[in-house]
Amino acid sequence: MPKKGSSRVIRADEIGYTPIKRDFIATDKDLVEITERLGLVSLSELTAAYELVANKKGIISVKGHVHAVLEQECVVSGLPVGETIDEKIDLLFDPSLKEDLPMPDLPEDELAIWILTVPEALPEGRFDLADLAVQHVSLAMEQFPRHEQADMILARYQDELSEEEKSALEEKKMQENEKNPFAALAQLKRSE
Repeated sequence: MPKKGSSRVIRADEIGYTPIKRDFIATDKDLVEITERLGLVSLSELTAAYELVANKKGIISVKGHVHAVLEQECVVSGLPVGETIDEKIDLLFDPSLKEDLPMPDLPEDELAIWILTVPEALPEGRFDLADLAVQHVSLAMEQFPRHEQADMILARYQDELSEEEKSALEEKKMQENEKNPFAALAQLKRSE
């Protein structure tokens, strides 16, 4: 079993035609930093397993799996909401690209296919495997977590809220939606 935090960074020039397998297991320090970065209540586990291989054109395929156990704050009640994430990773990178290609103006279903099949840039020429795991967790986690008692709590206090408080609550919901720039992509992935 790999030690915690092992195999964090791999350079693109280390990846050839023979697949390389790497694992990432978050350390306690990593868990604290990622909890803060993602605005979570807690993150008790984050692991990822990767297989990296290059094709003859130099495009690098990264396949694997990410697993996380976390808690977020309910958007209604503020109570912690637990979630376990188990997501497949399937990405393409082109180390020759210094920046991602501009997103074309396509219908939503064609855009989803384009996003999944066009390689991403790798301007620094290396992979931070920890960061790839965090990005996948961010995409996969529930965007609007609701505690199982949220509706009951909301119903109980709805009549007691002033118009100003109701407006503030509605604005908070809208801000939560805007916080995660990957929400649209996550929605596309969920509809697959």
